[in-house]
Amino acid sequence: MWVAFPAPIQTMKPLLLLTVLPFLTAARGAVVLSNLAEPITTTVLVKGTGGFIPSAQEYGFEFTVGGGDHRLDTVTVGIGVHFGTLPLTVELYESPSGPDSAVFLTAMTGPSQPSDQLATYSPAVYTELTDGSTYFLRFWVNGNASSYAIQKTNPVASGTFAMGDNYQRTAGGSWGSGTHGNESLAEITATPIPEPSLGLLGGLGTLLILRRRA
Repeated sequence: MWVAFPAPIQTMKPLLLLTVLPFLTAARGAVVLSNLAEPITTTVLVKGTGGFIPSAQEYGFEFTVGGGDHRLDTVTVGIGVHFGTLPLTVELYESPSGPDSAVFLTAMTGPSQPSDQLATYSPAVYTELTDGSTYFLRFWVNGNASSYAIQKTNPVASGTFAMGDNYQRTAGGSWGSGTHGNESLAEITATPIPEPSLGLLGGLGTLLILRRRA
């Protein structure tokens, strides 16, 4: 049965929303992991200095979330092109025990045929990252060989999140740790997810004030 609110309570409803809304919208995306300090100098590519790669290669790197839960906004990586212009696929996985057992989360949208550049990718769907959890970014080409690589640089990326190791594998085999440690050229931006208690406390405070005035 529908019960209408008395007039004073109906008036409080929009005020309550106005009190809770700032807690939900105040947080903005910020850089949580980066080594893109100016000037950006790339040294070598994860898979070497170039040339034809005769078999299919896949690459990726892990990162661990810190500073609370976050919504993933963007991932920017240094892309190096070896040959050809096959479409590059970028995907995000949850990786609690390494990329061999990682669980797919979402495709990443961005340039499908990047040149030698910093390329930015965003999750195709709303994606929450859990504090303390590790994730894996996979880069691969659906073809006979890889056309791209993740560039590396120094120093190691740092921030609220922690950069993990890079990995590579050949023709769908097991992932092996890369030879360049955690020096992938990358930057991640994410938005903190506020604790629900903040909004509830703000709403309850407004409710008590309005009730006292009534």
